[in-house]
Amino acid sequence: MAGRPARPFTLVDAAMVSRRATSSLRSQMAREYFPSILALAELLLRSPEGAISRFGCAMYERAFVCFERYCKQEVVGSLVAHVGSSYESEVDAAMDVLVALAERHLDDVARFGVFVAGLLDFLDNWNLTQIKKLYSVLGALAYRDATNNCQMDNDIQMIIRKQLCNSSAKYKRMGVMGVTMVIKSVAYNKCGEKAISATSADSLKMIQTLLDLVRQTCQDVPDVFGLFLDELANIVHGGALAVAVVQKISENEQDKFIDSYMVDITPSEPKELPLAVQLRYGIEDEQSQDDEDAANIVLNILPLLCRKAKANGAGGASAATTDVAGSSLVELCAHFRLLQVCEKSVSQNLDQIDALLVCPLYMVHEETAGHFTDMASSEKQLLCSSLFYAANFFREVLNAFASLSDPDIRSKVFQRLKDAVTIQNQLESLLPDVPQFVPPIVHFDCDNNDKMAPLTAKSGGAERPKKSQKSGKKRKRKGKEAAADAENANLSDGSHDSSDTSVSNASTLSKETKDLKQDSATKPAVFLGDRLKHYLRELDMDVFALLSYRLATDAATSQASETCLRAVDLLWLVDDLASKLDRALIAAAGKRHAFLRTTNATKKLFGFSHLCSIPPASVVEQAVELLPALCSHLEAINAHFQDIIARNDGIADGPGMNTVESATLSAALQRVVQALASLISWNGFVAADHRSLLKKALTALTARLQVPGATQPSTMKELIRCVGENGVNSCVSFSQLNEKFPV
Repeated sequence: MAGRPARPFTLVDAAMVSRRATSSLRSQMAREYFPSILALAELLLRSPEGAISRFGCAMYERAFVCFERYCKQEVVGSLVAHVGSSYESEVDAAMDVLVALAERHLDDVARFGVFVAGLLDFLDNWNLTQIKKLYSVLGALAYRDATNNCQMDNDIQMIIRKQLCNSSAKYKRMGVMGVTMVIKSVAYNKCGEKAISATSADSLKMIQTLLDLVRQTCQDVPDVFGLFLDELANIVHGGALAVAVVQKISENEQDKFIDSYMVDITPSEPKELPLAVQLRYGIEDEQSQDDEDAANIVLNILPLLCRKAKANGAGGASAATTDVAGSSLVELCAHFRLLQVCEKSVSQNLDQIDALLVCPLYMVHEETAGHFTDMASSEKQLLCSSLFYAANFFREVLNAFASLSDPDIRSKVFQRLKDAVTIQNQLESLLPDVPQFVPPIVHFDCDNNDKMAPLTAKSGGAERPKKSQKSGKKRKRKGKEAAADAENANLSDGSHDSSDTSVSNASTLSKETKDLKQDSATKPAVFLGDRLKHYLRELDMDVFALLSYRLATDAATSQASETCLRAVDLLWLVDDLASKLDRALIAAAGKRHAFLRTTNATKKLFGFSHLCSIPPASVVEQAVELLPALCSHLEAINAHFQDIIARNDGIADGPGMNTVESATLSAALQRVVQALASLISWNGFVAADHRSLLKKALTALTARLQVPGATQPSTMKELIRCVGENGVNSCVSFSQLNEKFPV
């Protein structure tokens, strides 16, 4: 207002001016050391120590945020140089920094988009994970930047179309990664807000065009289309898509799934098939009998599989990719996963697809399967393939419904758990008699060379006799040469089917499992899980909520109760849990990665793709919730063996100790202890942000270790002292028990 005197200069104003001047002076002083900071970050990023490499990544990010535009350009240029390196670990670390900058500082990174776009020239040298990260950054720059970079948009879409229309499956996979990241960026859902409304017709039309393009170009290549379905399910599950887009995808996929894989139950089973068909694994109850949809549909596994085998025999290699119905069982699990995550995202429940939880399957007749040794080779392979598809479908059913709290649903989920374990055990007993069998592909996020590699990879088991050092070196050298030849051959033609390698791989599996058959009387029920995990769908962390059920340590109790875990069920669950915790959580000792070795990272991700997308703190949070259940199972197993020893007058190897049940419980005991060790040794507990998780874990342990009636410790020091005093004796007793009854 005119004539009003100026406001007096206060101490607050002086403090603000001083702070700004200090901040500017500090920035100017640090600017002199920017070349040294950049050189140090470059050196640290290449370190084989994971913690040091992450510190280098953090230095890059802070340098980008704190310095002016010229320095930001230098940071982006240095990161692009890292990405162009031939060392996989360096490329991964630099790409992680670029992704983080694009997520948190998109406007600043957009100024240097031309540098990032130049990385498209390196796609041929990268694995799918790295290609996915690059398209994630480019998609954010093209579609989420306020400047609306039309030129980059056109370039990305042109490259994606070329890749999808290429005849090589290798380039189709690249295009699939590009499409999913573009859809994620166009329909980006930030902070729970709808990024696309019903009036955004242009964006919805673009997404629908991309979906149709993938279906047209990749429908005839099942493993590529399965990759697309899995990646689309991952971004929907992560909440990265707007609700309008997810709803449109859900409507399309539900009808296509039913038309492709479900049929109505007829009074007579399908005929004119090489094997007798039977309705199996159906769950009947009053609710499903009242529901006509649940009572009248069946998953059409064996007929589709037989049609595909017949088409392959008639049409050769050209008909080997899809069956007559136009769909492929290879895509079954990926299609179901996309369907269920869309339903959860849109309606927050699975009421529209709950019939798939109880529906039966068209499988080989039980009597026919009982004469397995008398079957022809082709019939054996059909039977094993149908069992693999059924086992993986049930694993995805567990992923979908295990998180629901409805008691009726939980009882059906528990039955599906038993079905999945039973089928896997049946496979493990049949596979040694089918030396030429190669299981169907279920993990699609891997490169061409890795499709067949896991079958010959060593995954534990009994130790082999050691060879002489000289012959060992020769064999190792030959193996490297053979592996290099196979890799070059696969890269040259871009094909994922290799009948020559499948024969040798299947023979190796037969040799590895021949000796295990001889000792099946005393081996635990699940002994091939490590070898088969490359051909089994990944379990989500939600599935381990089934560990809350009580363990039945004798066969009579487990058969009488439908809601008790059998020993084989417990081993099936904790074996997978232990491997997940070991993979996701870094111990205090640290895990090094070899910087100067160009190992293929995708080989390490078989069965852990979903796990790698979850932060370690979230994994620990879910694992801590399982601590009471794990402790209960430890106590039950301990009581079982103590009871056997007491009945045998203190003899540790008396009657009842060398049975399949005891061997399975002993194996489960080892896996539980391994899971607890991986959890407690997580180095993240030392961080201040995770102290609440540590306190929660210690509280759960002290509740089991403390003497009844004693005061419950409340502070962190009291909890640590209680675990230190009482936990040592318990750990020693479990360790001695493991030594007495090894697997």
